[in-house]
Amino acid sequence: MKIQQRLGVRLAAIALFPLVTACGGGMGGLGALGDILAAGTGAGTGQPQQAQVRAEIQQVDTRQQRVQFRAQDGRTGTAIYDQNTQLIYQQQQYPMTALEQGDLVLMDLQQDQNGTLYVGRILVEQSVQQRTGQQQTIPSGGQAQLYQGTVRQIDAQRGTFQLQTQYGILTVSLPYNPPRAVEDRFNTLRVGSTIGVEGVSLGDARVELVRFR
Repeated sequence: MKIQQRLGVRLAAIALFPLVTACGGGMGGLGALGDILAAGTGAGTGQPQQAQVRAEIQQVDTRQQRVQFRAQDGRTGTAIYDQNTQLIYQQQQYPMTALEQGDLVLMDLQQDQNGTLYVGRILVEQSVQQRTGQQQTIPSGGQAQLYQGTVRQIDAQRGTFQLQTQYGILTVSLPYNPPRAVEDRFNTLRVGSTIGVEGVSLGDARVELVRFR
C-alpha cells in the first residue's frame, strides 16, 4: 500500500503469454503459467481476457505490493497488486492488509509481455482462521472483555501482537476487516507500551481485537 503502482489502461490491453521460466523465479515467475491458467476464462484464445487461479497465499509484502502464492498443482508465483485490486471475503471488500498467509483464494490474474503477473481481484474462499477452526471457538453472542497489559511482541505481517497481562501472555489478533482507526493504532504499537484492549476470547490464550482503549 506504500508504493502506488497503476495498472490502469495497461491491464485492459495486455494479453496472456505463457511463462517458461522456472517455478518460484523472480517477480512474476511462475513455471508453465499457461498450463495453470488452462481452465481459466479465455486462456489460450490470444485475447486479453481474465484468467483465474485457485491458490494458497504464501506471503503478502505490503511495502512492495506483492503477493506470493502457491497454485493448486504446487507451482508458485508472485503477483503485483495496486490500489485498484479488490480483496473480497464473504461478499465484502477488505483492504489488502487483511490478506493473510494461509488464506485459500481465487485470483484474477493477468500477465504482461515481460512476464509480470498482475492481480485485479482476490476472492478469499477460506480464511486461515476458518482453516484452523479459530472462528468456531467464538461463542454465539460472545461479548468483548477488557484486557490490560504490556505489549511484548508485534507481528505486523500477521496482524497480531502479544500482550503481557496479570493472567499471562495473550496473543491479540486484528479482525479480518479492522476499522481504519484500529489498523492505524496497531501500526503505531511499540514493544513495552502499556495499553488496554477490548476483545473476544478465542480460547488458548488468543483474543480477537474489537477496539483499543
